[in-house]
Amino acid sequence: MNQSFFIDGIENIALAEGVVRMDCIVIEMGPENKTVGRRSASLAMPLSGFLRSADRFNQVTAQLIEQGVIQKRGDLPKTSPEKTKEAPVQKTSSRKKPSV
Repeated sequence: MNQSFFIDGIENIALAEGVVRMDCIVIEMGPENKTVGRRSASLAMPLSGFLRSADRFNQVTAQLIEQGVIQKRGDLPKTSPEKTKEAPVQKTSSRKKPSV
């Protein structure tokens, strides 16, 4: 079964009995035109899968910084936000064992 869905972020991450559970949220307009996060799904994965995923996120983040697509938080300009560039992300193997 292939299923795709869009989320704006992840909140409420908890570990119980070797399983990491995360609430997936979408950002919507709430009362008084303020944005609010609404839980749209939950994601559960074994701790080993979570660690591999976290490593992959870190790899992609490092590539995006290196390519100039994003900047580290401490490197952000103080005056005005810079327009982001689009760049391809290099694929790397996700079969590496996580280091703990």
